[in-house]
Amino acid sequence: MVFHIPGRVFFMYRDLLMNLTLIISFLSISGQFFKESPMNATRRNQIFSGILAGILGCILMYFSINVTDILIMDLRNFTIIIATVYGGILSGGIAAIICIFGRVLLFGINPGSIGAVISIIVLIIVCGLLLKTKMSTFNKFMGMNGSSVIIMSILFIDLIDDPEKLRQALIYFGFISTIGGIIIYSLTNYISYSNANFRKLRLFEKVIDTTNQGVTITDKQGKLLYINGGFTRITGYHSNEVIGGSHRILQSGHHDKVFYRKMWDDLTKTGQWMGEIWNKNREGQVYPELLNISEVQNKHGQTVNYVAVFSDITEMKNTENQLKEANEHLQKLSSIDGLTKISNRRTFDTSLEKEWNQALRYRHPISIIMLDIDYFKKFNDTYGHLGGDECLIRVAAALSDTVNRSSDVVARYGGEEFAMILPDTNEQNALHIAEKVRSNIELLNIPHKNSLISDHVTISAGVVTIFPEEQIKLVELLLHADQALYKAKEHGRNRVEIYQI
Repeated sequence: MVFHIPGRVFFMYRDLLMNLTLIISFLSISGQFFKESPMNATRRNQIFSGILAGILGCILMYFSINVTDILIMDLRNFTIIIATVYGGILSGGIAAIICIFGRVLLFGINPGSIGAVISIIVLIIVCGLLLKTKMSTFNKFMGMNGSSVIIMSILFIDLIDDPEKLRQALIYFGFISTIGGIIIYSLTNYISYSNANFRKLRLFEKVIDTTNQGVTITDKQGKLLYINGGFTRITGYHSNEVIGGSHRILQSGHHDKVFYRKMWDDLTKTGQWMGEIWNKNREGQVYPELLNISEVQNKHGQTVNYVAVFSDITEMKNTENQLKEANEHLQKLSSIDGLTKISNRRTFDTSLEKEWNQALRYRHPISIIMLDIDYFKKFNDTYGHLGGDECLIRVAAALSDTVNRSSDVVARYGGEEFAMILPDTNEQNALHIAEKVRSNIELLNIPHKNSLISDHVTISAGVVTIFPEEQIKLVELLLHADQALYKAKEHGRNRVEIYQI
């Protein structure tokens, strides 16, 4: 509209406020386009935001105020400023170019259009210079807005001859630009902040959803409000199957009510619970999981939600079991003789010390039998080492078959020498066992043609029985057993001798 009468100031304010309303509406709508990424994130965004701002500038010019026949008043300067501050100089430049062409196309080439083109060019140059400074975003925005008011004021002064019109134009444009600048900056900053928070939330949601761990959020009563993709991958349940329900759907029956009551008691007291639990997936398969539950409080310290994070630790458990089995196997290998598969010297020494201490504590007797295959060197020379190994294996098996208590220890002491530990066994029973061993070895009928006492393999054995006392050393027990064995060899072999304490 053209105004020549000061009484129409109301319409000037109305049209400028319409411009301001259009900008606010545009910002609200365009903010949705840049929810996923900001205006200056990519060159494509910069170009797109510049085009949108330029189109808005043309719309504002279409709804402008005709101050004179060749001069219009509008708020297109804000479109260039917004594009520059939030989209960069490329975005602002595109908006400025579109506004220049729009001014000429809408109103033709005249002194007003030429002045408008010059003012736009000067404004984008000033905006570019301010953009490179280290000022805060607010200061940059207001600096560009102030510059645009000065540029437009110079244009008004140059093109408006009527002092009253000039005064009105300067006052109203300056007032609306200043107030509008604060409003537009606040709204733009709010939209940018909201979009940034939206992107953060989307990022967090994406991270949580793609993690291998299951994540759930419940209310204070335990009703499921959220599950992530990890929950679905581990349990097989989708959100439409469990949202509104509870974790009870996962219970496997491996834990009783006492377990769950203690879990929630600990959670209530400390605000957190972590441990292993066995749950059941959608297919009915039971699996172990490592579960961490934390409470979420409001600003008043009241619990409002619970967040649970869990992992399927089936593979970890399988690995643990494999390592445990491997360790047990290694321990077994380290405790037995590789050839005869009975206890080795190391196990014998450890077991003897243990049983000695037990006998000392409870005042029980302990017996030791030392055995040696008679003329074993001649056996090896005659039948070779493979024959010798076979002989050792058969003798060891016969020794193991002779004793039937789990506490008794049969060991290969070294070479062709064997030893037996008989806890809580008196001298008479020890002698009986030794004789039975000697007899069983004979019954094997292992040929030994070069033996000096028999045509088959025999053994000599020494037995010692003792009630341990503090002043008696363990080494004495072994020494006495060895002395009894030596005595059996001295007296002709293939016999059992007892060391008399």
